[in-house]
Amino acid sequence: MKRNFVVGVFGGVIGTAVVLMLLSAAGIVGAALYTADRVNGAEVRSARSVSRANEVSAATPLTLTFTYQGQLKNGGTAVNGSCQMAFRLYDDPSASTNLIGSPITTTVPVTNGLFTVGLNFGSNAFDGNGRWLDVQVNCTGTFVPLPRQAITPAPYALFASNANLLDGQDSNAFVTLSGAQTISGIKTFLGGVKFSDGTTQTTAFYRPALPGPGAAATADSAGIVGEYTSITIGADGLGLISYYDNTNDDLKILHCGNAACSSGNTATTVDSAFFVGTDTSITIGADGLGLISYYDSTNGDLKVLHCGNVACNSGNTATTVDSAGFVGDYTAITIGADGLGLISYSDAGNVNLKVLHCGNAACNSGNISTTVDSAGDVGRYTSITIGADGLGLISYLDLANGDLKVLHCGNAACNSGNLSTTVDSAGFVGQFTSITIGADGLGLIGYSDAGNGDLKVLHCGNAACNSGNLSTTVDSASFVGQFTSITVGADGLGLISYYDAFPNQDLKVLHCGNAACSSGNISTTVDSAGDVGSNTSVTIGADGNFGPYLVFSGEHYELSLERAGFPTGHYYFQPWPRSTNLVRMNASAPGSLTLANTNASENHSAIIVQRQKEWWVSHPSGQNDSLKILTLSRSGGFNPPVEVLTPITSNGIIAIHVHDDVATPLFSSLALLPFFPTQAFQSGVDVFMPADSPPDGTIGPPSAGETARAIHSR
Repeated sequence: MKRNFVVGVFGGVIGTAVVLMLLSAAGIVGAALYTADRVNGAEVRSARSVSRANEVSAATPLTLTFTYQGQLKNGGTAVNGSCQMAFRLYDDPSASTNLIGSPITTTVPVTNGLFTVGLNFGSNAFDGNGRWLDVQVNCTGTFVPLPRQAITPAPYALFASNANLLDGQDSNAFVTLSGAQTISGIKTFLGGVKFSDGTTQTTAFYRPALPGPGAAATADSAGIVGEYTSITIGADGLGLISYYDNTNDDLKILHCGNAACSSGNTATTVDSAFFVGTDTSITIGADGLGLISYYDSTNGDLKVLHCGNVACNSGNTATTVDSAGFVGDYTAITIGADGLGLISYSDAGNVNLKVLHCGNAACNSGNISTTVDSAGDVGRYTSITIGADGLGLISYLDLANGDLKVLHCGNAACNSGNLSTTVDSAGFVGQFTSITIGADGLGLIGYSDAGNGDLKVLHCGNAACNSGNLSTTVDSASFVGQFTSITVGADGLGLISYYDAFPNQDLKVLHCGNAACSSGNISTTVDSAGDVGSNTSVTIGADGNFGPYLVFSGEHYELSLERAGFPTGHYYFQPWPRSTNLVRMNASAPGSLTLANTNASENHSAIIVQRQKEWWVSHPSGQNDSLKILTLSRSGGFNPPVEVLTPITSNGIIAIHVHDDVATPLFSSLALLPFFPTQAFQSGVDVFMPADSPPDGTIGPPSAGETARAIHSR
């Protein structure tokens, strides 16, 4: 897939939220912007209602008005002039009773068939129940009634913004745990949510009804199994678990049959080459298949298994990736910003920390192994993640000093420019480390304080975790903190599973009360049936729904939509000023005219710039919008900024398609593209934006007054 991007958009006097969609080379994701109704020869194409929430700053009180937009035709001809419109809101699709709020009758200007009107039915109009809008239009002296239209969810942002919140969360985010209770509801989707700094979060929260008190399910009871577990969510949204079969000295994989992993599970022995499968760690590769690092105890080697399908029960490939001495225990694996595996592990023979960078998706060729810390006896209890800067971040034990250390990789392969820091030296600490990236973009590490028998959490103060760190003892009840595993929950806060070793021998989970896990934490025993809780691993499950997802005001986000047989769509949003927002990801149906009329190529990028208010090219104040794009890459050179709005003459445009026109290849003619200007609220402009693989440049807005820019190797 070839593309180069980081797209910026800036507007003029009429500022509002801008959504930008970047399409992969194979095609484009289009916008289904309107529905059509026909009454007595008159056709009304009406946009779905959109909230005005994004038109105001964070400091401006939110009004109750939402925008209704449409296209009005009479006998197939676009209407021009003024029309009277009458609006009534009902709680039924057909009944004439149960009117909500007061009727609204107003005169609306119509230009080329397009109109916009603000509607306000009062503070109690949207209470969570269904609403239907009744519209009547009078352009010729007689009101023409139109079929009622269901109000789409966007106006409910008004209702949600006034909901009672507790610590920034609504009541569904808080539950009372009684005994062992299952809380499900996290959606994992291919591509995940990609932040502007290159990191990707692959989970988003869905709040279903809680299933009530439940019990842990035994997933495999064939012999002595279940040590050295590691879990992730597969491309099918179901759990995938790697673990050690102690009876047969094999590596096994369990593929969950449902979201709770309580039925339909499939357990497969994936490597039985005698005494293999300890110290497992699993992730999902860029190809959507499982990738597992583990220890070959017979030979003292590091091995990697690449799954052949989502269940990892056929077509698997096992490869010895490092056999230099006794290496490969305490492994941890993640996927780097380059889409390739990155593995931290111990070199027991030399008591060093090593990192292996995979050369391909299967990690069976082109690998690079590097000793990254050789200062004393280091490298046990490693855990690895990708930081907000797109570089590896590794937590591990300095056994010689009894300290917790963190290594920040200097490049994607972690083979140069690395920085190692002792982050906690209070007593004997640093065993059973587990690291993740918090919602604030900083490292969060769970680990054992063996000297005191406590669970501790360290919150990194910066991307490299070498200053401003905060260490907190989060559980000191008896002897706890072994076998920790950490992730970030749906509320953006840390969630840690760990072993309560003495005297209870239970599985516990701690929910962090804030981003640093320094206060408001809640620790719960979730399984006390016998001696349970060692060798834990935690992730967030999938129940098939999307959102809500915790985001932060002022931050830039990318959402990636992947569908089988379709190009990948990348959605970029301006920072949201409010705590609640409805995200709409428009996507074309198979065989759509949007797809057919988009010139897709591996050599150029295609984007759609959309906002929920028209672009102004002839504003009465003279302060018109501006949308400029420049591209910069080593392969395509510097393409000076161009004004995309130049050929557009109508103020009624919401979505602008931008790509290279077939008629003038490799050249930005700024001419209108075919087809798109004929579509309601849409237009298209010919701009050539070079692409290459891997991406080697940017698409973005120019700096003030910029007409040229030097190209630097990077």
